Amino acid sequence: MQMDCDGVAENIDAWALGALDVEEAAALDTHVAGCAACRLLADAASERAASIAMAVPLVSASHQLKARVMAAASVMSDLPARRAANASRWWFAGAAAAVAFGIGALTWGGYLQTQVSDLRDREARVRTDATAQSNQFATMRTELVQASAKNVSLGSDQDAVLDIVSRPDLQRLPMSGTNAAPAASGRYIWSRTGGLGALVTSNLPALPEGKTYCMWIVYENAWTRGGAFDVDQTGAGRLIVRDLASGQDHGAFRGFAVTIEPSTATTQHTGATVLESGLQ
Repeated sequence: MQMDCDGVAENIDAWALGALDVEEAAALDTHVAGCAACRLLADAASERAASIAMAVPLVSASHQLKARVMAAASVMSDLPARRAANASRWWFAGAAAAVAFGIGALTWGGYLQTQVSDLRDREARVRTDATAQSNQFATMRTELVQASAKNVSLGSDQDAVLDIVSRPDLQRLPMSGTNAAPAASGRYIWSRTGGLGALVTSNLPALPEGKTYCMWIVYENAWTRGGAFDVDQTGAGRLIVRDLASGQDHGAFRGFAVTIEPSTATTQHTGATVLESGLQ
């Protein structure tokens, strides 16, 4: 059996898929071996067959191949045994191509799903990193604001202390711990003419949540609140007291005291006294 260029062009796709019978395949191989143009067709058909499983969309077969497959499917029952066998061969080739395409589609779908999942994971990591950085910036901003406020407070306190010690009526008074805080101690300096006082404490016990230390100016008939303060881990605390003169007659001045009170502002001393200046 011999095959010319037209026969090669008609059968080259089936040949690449391995769907030709032995005699036709041998005739095509013989012709391709001696025809440079048909050899190029054979190379192209081989590449299409090799990549068909992953090609999306598939490379369309020639019109001649499609016609032969459809003709074989429609008249298979009326053909002689050889034609029926050939029709079966072409049906197998088309089915193989469909299966290969399905496998390729599934593979491509799985690949796309993996890529989408990776993108979602990356997006989640980016959001997490951005949130963490935002929290860090917020914390830094808060610390800067607190540090700035602390510096302003320290500057104001230093100015108050300098004002106190420059007054001619400066007075110094030691404060000692009571039975409620025997290890505590303190000192208080003040100026009545300047309306200022400065308290420094040490070794005061730590307080539970909701409690604070309050300093009081003690008169014969009343205790006037000087202010509230907290202590650090060593029990050290400080307080600047302003406007010592209340403008009211509370009787004779007796001294100063520190008590434990609720954190909410209070005008009455109700808690235990932890420091006092030798009240009379």
